[in-house]
Amino acid sequence: MRYLLFLASILVIVLLSMCAGLPEIPFFNTDGNVQKAGVIVMDAESPDVFIRAEAIPPTEVRAGRNVNVYFELRNKNTYSLKNVKLTVYDPCIFSGDIEKLITEIKANKTYTFSLKWTAGSTDIDKDCKIKFRIEYDAEYSLFQNIAVLSQTEYEQREVSGTLHDIPIQSSFPDSPLKILLSFSEAQPFMNNEKYYLQLDYRNAGSGVIDVGKGAITIKPPVNVKDFTCSDYDSSLTNTEALNFITNRASTSSCSFTASTSQIMDIMSLSITARYKYMLDNSILIKVKRA
Repeated sequence: MRYLLFLASILVIVLLSMCAGLPEIPFFNTDGNVQKAGVIVMDAESPDVFIRAEAIPPTEVRAGRNVNVYFELRNKNTYSLKNVKLTVYDPCIFSGDIEKLITEIKANKTYTFSLKWTAGSTDIDKDCKIKFRIEYDAEYSLFQNIAVLSQTEYEQREVSGTLHDIPIQSSFPDSPLKILLSFSEAQPFMNNEKYYLQLDYRNAGSGVIDVGKGAITIKPPVNVKDFTCSDYDSSLTNTEALNFITNRASTSSCSFTASTSQIMDIMSLSITARYKYMLDNSILIKVKRA
């Protein structure tokens, strides 16, 4: 028993020594980013934009004094972000700059600016949670190959087991707006056969997305005919705004007939979509009474 107590004492001493020598460990958010006082970092919230805000002084300011908040906005995408606007909609007891407008942030470019705020008077120390919103407009295009084979070529490949050896490619950006395409059958398609296409709409970010009426246009290739979609007019433009609930909107159903006079015809269907995206956050600054 004495031997066990001796071992336990040694273990306690070792553990206490180890703890005494441990460095200060920073706090991490769920994305693995180090959180600092007076600093806000938004990266995973939208595939489009990286946002960083830092207050100087970082944690507290006396009533009647100024604080500068420096913002960094970086366009992570391959297309421009337009009509970028930052709005302070809940300044707490601060006054000063509440809005910043940026006409355009081009692909892979960074825009920096600062806002100056003055702390109002307070009888007691007050923790101010200053809320702001960043919104922007964007437009992107996705492309999907449509492969159509003549009936003879289709049947020969079906027999030989090479029907699905034809490379089918697609191209789309990493955007908060996702439009997912699902065909009723795997490509390639057979000439003069009718097929169906489903469009699924998703919000891949944590912000609020707005896709209005007339914001989406489908351009089918010439190797399909009689292309029609629910919720789209004869020019294949959406007739209703998308209503996202739990980051998903109602699907659209399309139909078309494959058409070609060649043995094999591979062309691209394109979809262009415009959207507005809105992200909210806040920065905490303590106001000490004068």
